[in-house]
Amino acid sequence: MSLYRVVALCCAVFAVFSLVNSSVKPAEAQGLTRYGMWGNNIKRRHSSPKKYQLPPGQIFGDPQKLGANPALARGVITNGRKPHKPIALAEGGARPNIKPKHPRMVAFKSDVYKPGDVVIDTKRRKLFLLLANEGHALVYPIAVGKRGYTWTGVEKVTHVQDWPDWYPPEEMRERSPRLPLKMTGGIKNPLGAKAIYLGKTLYRIHGTNARWTIGQASSSGCFRMHNAHVVHLAKLIDKNTTVHVLDRLPRGVVAYEKKTWKKKKRWRKKRRRSKRRRISVYAAPQI
Repeated sequence: MSLYRVVALCCAVFAVFSLVNSSVKPAEAQGLTRYGMWGNNIKRRHSSPKKYQLPPGQIFGDPQKLGANPALARGVITNGRKPHKPIALAEGGARPNIKPKHPRMVAFKSDVYKPGDVVIDTKRRKLFLLLANEGHALVYPIAVGKRGYTWTGVEKVTHVQDWPDWYPPEEMRERSPRLPLKMTGGIKNPLGAKAIYLGKTLYRIHGTNARWTIGQASSSGCFRMHNAHVVHLAKLIDKNTTVHVLDRLPRGVVAYEKKTWKKKKRWRKKRRRSKRRRISVYAAPQI
């Protein structure tokens, strides 16, 4: 037998031996674990959601084997997080005595609305209460609905409630699963000190526990006011008061008073320039 045939036979035997030996190796020896190719565990992923956030509808709690769906499911993740069980009842806190605050008065020129009506300007985020004396109205700053949650129309005031309970609707709880099913009235309640209900809708004119949102588009369609302002407004309206919700009032209807700003005296430091005498020295000419 030649040397070439011996070498070829040895290579063939070595190849068959290595193939048989690799087929019986355990998964850990091949770089595979029961959790996948890199040994990632789903529970460890959930502990750091920023780095290992799972897609919506992904099964939580069971290992995946090379991308295959596990046989058992312990829960379903929505929006990359484990579903949160809502609280049945939340306490609204204390109910202090809030004094009403009188807002500013402006000139309101319009023949469409009558005294006693409430006009809401969504774009300017103002609420106007027309007074009995013609041509004047009280103006309150408010917070309106976010983009996509604004609305227009005419409604009647059905009733006014002090420190109302809050029942978040199902649509709102779907967007924010941590919201309770019910929150009692109090200083922590988002409806504030008073709520003015509009017709048969879910929209209200109410106070707020987040006063920094006044003047912004931050609600889900309701109109927020300062607690002191909504207490003042509730004393001036009654049942069946007409509320006009507009996108924008025409120009020239409301005339705001011009603010006169006093010019502050600015004291400027006068620069003191030192007068230095310039002495010119002339050299004597050489003869």
